[in-house]
Amino acid sequence: MTSSRLQVTVVSCNLSVVSCNLSVVSCNLSVVSCNCNLSVVSCNLSVVSCNLSAVSCNLSAVSCNLSAVSCNLSAVSCNLSAASCNLSAVNCKL
Repeated sequence: MTSSRLQVTVVSCNLSVVSCNLSVVSCNLSVVSCNCNLSVVSCNLSVVSCNLSAVSCNLSAVSCNLSAVSCNLSAVSCNLSAASCNLSAVNCKL
């Protein structure tokens, strides 16, 4: 299993996820100047050793567990809307 550090830079991203399981290994989350609307219902986030830095971000979640090990998200104005999505990755790029 290779663990590589990935940086996450998200600008103006809308996340609308229902019943989503996120299992990520090796993840660095850094959000600068992001307008994030997170509407999450029944979402399980497994993250260990994750750095979260956000400026001006709106988070709205219902029953969400955060815990991760190291993932890769880099997006500018991305729109994610999913029902029952399963993400398990080492070195994932979105």
